Amino acid sequence: MTQRFVIIGAGHAGAAAAQELARAVASGALEAEIALVDADAGLPYERPALSKEWLTAETFPEAAPHDWAAAGIAFHGGRHAERIDAGAREVALADGTRLGYDRLLLAPGGTPRRLPVPGGEACHVLRTAADSRLLHAALRKGGHLAVIGAGVIGLETASSARKLGLEVTVIEAGDRVMARSLPPEISALLQARHEAAGVQFLFGAAITGIATRADGRQVVSLKDGSVLAADLMVAGIGFDADTALAATAGLKLDRGILVDADGQSSVPGIFAAGDATVFPGPSGAPQCWQTWQHARRHGAHVARRMAGLASDYAPVHWFWTDQQGLNLQVLGDPLGADDCVLRGAPERPQTRLYLRDGRIAGAVMIDQGRDTRPVTALIESGAVVEKGLLEDPSVQLRSLNARKAVNA
Repeated sequence: MTQRFVIIGAGHAGAAAAQELARAVASGALEAEIALVDADAGLPYERPALSKEWLTAETFPEAAPHDWAAAGIAFHGGRHAERIDAGAREVALADGTRLGYDRLLLAPGGTPRRLPVPGGEACHVLRTAADSRLLHAALRKGGHLAVIGAGVIGLETASSARKLGLEVTVIEAGDRVMARSLPPEISALLQARHEAAGVQFLFGAAITGIATRADGRQVVSLKDGSVLAADLMVAGIGFDADTALAATAGLKLDRGILVDADGQSSVPGIFAAGDATVFPGPSGAPQCWQTWQHARRHGAHVARRMAGLASDYAPVHWFWTDQQGLNLQVLGDPLGADDCVLRGAPERPQTRLYLRDGRIAGAVMIDQGRDTRPVTALIESGAVVEKGLLEDPSVQLRSLNARKAVNA
């Protein structure tokens, strides 16, 4: 019997899920109708480019249209899903359309946080192509950019703005850059790279308000009484999962939509994937990952499980960022390690392996992307690795698995 699959959200997770289901139909493993719904008619597009290539391009790029129909997917673009009737197994769209489903997948992603101070609405945020287009135009006016938050989005935006010749100041409430994901020595290296490119930093700075002057410039007031004037501002202070639609169906929520290892929510027939979910991580502990790789892989995995197909999902956490000419890749959990091995030069390129009880728990690679796969394999193995082998520059990491130079 033909099943009805409805996917809400055509970002990385939703698009990957739709494509995975379409492949299952094409292979004969599944008999289904697939509907994909999103308020953004232009999806899908690659979000990582929004703070990098798209900002610095001379002309703002246009996302290439995707032929959903050719894959057998009914795309309802530019249409907002308003409510779920879990009893009737229907999704109500804002235009009055009701879509019935046998299996429903929620992949709503989320929204960037707004600065919660008077005048905070004056800050640009960066999540969608529309956000990037607005910022692209604003940056071409030049002047002084104030970036609120020294996380990935803030620092990538700072890097792009410096390429365009703007003066840039990064305002951070903490004491170092990317503190939630990088060890202190990598934060210091990255900060130095930004400073060498002309970026200024204000750490331990709490913003109390933003005022717009008659000439259009914005004045940031800080808790210590100092002020900073800027021509435009960008807030990169985090991201909140979009749980509004899930709440209409009574799904259990905690920082996001709670799901099991298959992506099944607390309500039968309703699944969720991607940035908006809290799922069992590799250790079994609840995790909320908001990365490109997780969204795509989790979306595909949950789609397979919705279709009753075999699938496992226990990935090593991974993300990357490009800033000031550096490519930085982070694997696993490099924080809280009890030992560290540096492979390469003290600055770049380099791979730092972070050990916990003799096992590689995480890694940071700077301009050394070729180490990503072998290090991932070593983390997945959970093996105790002889430290001398890791420290020896003549030993290739990929050879450790081939030579079985690890001891389980």
